[in-house]
Amino acid sequence: MFDAIGNVPSWAGAKCLGTPIDMWFPSRGPGNGSTKAARALCSGCPRRVECLEYGIATNSWGIWGGFVLHEGRANGRARAELGKFQLQQKEIVK
Repeated sequence: MFDAIGNVPSWAGAKCLGTPIDMWFPSRGPGNGSTKAARALCSGCPRRVECLEYGIATNSWGIWGGFVLHEGRANGRARAELGKFQLQQKEIVK
């Protein structure tokens, strides 16, 4: 996981490795491509949660963990997903 002192998560095993960077940072406006392909690639990725955490923590924009972020702001669904995972991790640790 991403931590408060700035350690970047390991991206080993991430499905996005080797994909074109513009896939994750689509241009705005009509006809500039869809985010569907990128978001679909995130589905089932073993690094999805770390990716979303990193995107939010670093105020990033683009597609992170299967969600579109704007300056690190995630919609309610993305935050709910992250919260659900964090709760599961607490249960595992107990």
